[in-house]
Amino acid sequence: QGGPGELYEACLRVDANGELVTPSGVLGIAEEHGLLGKIDRWAIARAVALAAARQRAGKRTRLMLSVSQEAILDPAMPAFAQGLLAEAGVAGECLVLGVQESKVFTNLRAVQDFVASMAAMGVRIVLERFGAGLNSLQLLAHIEPALLKIDPQFMDDLSKSAQSQQQVREIAREAGERRIQTIADRVQDAASMTLLFSAGVDYVQGDFL
Repeated sequence: QGGPGELYEACLRVDANGELVTPSGVLGIAEEHGLLGKIDRWAIARAVALAAARQRAGKRTRLMLSVSQEAILDPAMPAFAQGLLAEAGVAGECLVLGVQESKVFTNLRAVQDFVASMAAMGVRIVLERFGAGLNSLQLLAHIEPALLKIDPQFMDDLSKSAQSQQQVREIAREAGERRIQTIADRVQDAASMTLLFSAGVDYVQGDFL
């Protein structure tokens, strides 16, 4: 929708040898060995450092990255993030942390505390894979994310499925009424772009871009 500034998604994609890897090939092993929390902290520290470097170059950049359930359940995580931001001289709004919708249902109270703590320092939360559950919109009565990342399953057949189009419109409308921005992921074609624009979706990403 023509918003100002830069918003990038930060992804774990390269191993120590410079080879491309997928999260599915790494995170399962990390979870098995109790390393997800360490990865979360490393990724947040890296994002803050990148935002600081961009700031020194005269660019105001927001970086969005996913965090695991361990980050949500870690009571020390807000203080850790706040310390990094203060040390780097970066505003909290430069950091956007993604939480999967499915993790919210099983950890609602913890997510509420996490969102509130992060919001207090300006860090925003995006609910990822939103719309996949049966009661997704009801979640918004309990937590207040800054953004919703619409589940990519709706993009698979958006230009051909009236049902997918209706669900995306409902998500965008409800989000707009609550002043929550929306992101559509894995956008593949011009027809989908047109539909998403008319639905009022704020951001798009995907191979078409």
